Amino acid sequence: MAPLFPFLFLFITVAFGEFVLTRHLHASLTSQLSAFLYVVIDSLLSYWVSLLFTEVLKTHVGVLRPDFLQRCDPDTTSFKGAFVPTIGSTAVPACRSPPSAKLTDGHYSFPSGHASASANFEFYLITYFLWTCFHRRFFVSGDNLEALMAASRSGGRAFLRDVGEGLAVLWILFNLGVTWAISATRVTDNRHHVADVVAGMFLGGTIATVFALRAIPRVRGIMEVAGPGIRKAADDNHDAPPLEAVV
Repeated sequence: MAPLFPFLFLFITVAFGEFVLTRHLHASLTSQLSAFLYVVIDSLLSYWVSLLFTEVLKTHVGVLRPDFLQRCDPDTTSFKGAFVPTIGSTAVPACRSPPSAKLTDGHYSFPSGHASASANFEFYLITYFLWTCFHRRFFVSGDNLEALMAASRSGGRAFLRDVGEGLAVLWILFNLGVTWAISATRVTDNRHHVADVVAGMFLGGTIATVFALRAIPRVRGIMEVAGPGIRKAADDNHDAPPLEAVV
């Protein structure tokens, strides 16, 4: 259930980005759907790759979870005083709990799967949204470029643009907070060590960022821009408002 809400937020963000913010960049609904589906599927691929690396590390590193003793319920009656394990010692108290998936999972603490999954979806979302809001331009034809730029500098347009950019930043910060909250609960719930959570966030976030940056030029290739000279005019328009599409 950990990646459910982060994926839902990403799904909503991509839908808003392709069908609202950048609808003017597409020549048809087919182009919008193609870009939307590509980003969503690519984010799922990023998640699966992150999950693969996480599970491989879990099984090969084998760090015990903080609550392993509760899962194991070791028999320490044969040991007098405190039990201090030593290197090479075989005198380890046996678990009284029967073999189970929960007991086996107690060996898989590093890295945190919840932190990795949430960071993967959220960092993919953040990378995509930053590109969509603050880099993709308001594409216009050369004939209307000057008029639209002048209109965008008017008081009402400028105010709405600033509000839109502020809301975009708040949405990004909210999603960062979701990642931190999910990761923090893994420590407070005594399921992971701090190092497990930090490693999971780093792993998931790094893979997501790589996949998102890889997807950007492919989304550009999918987009169909109607009208001659529109793309060139947009590329030359360095002063165009990033959220002009929503106002």
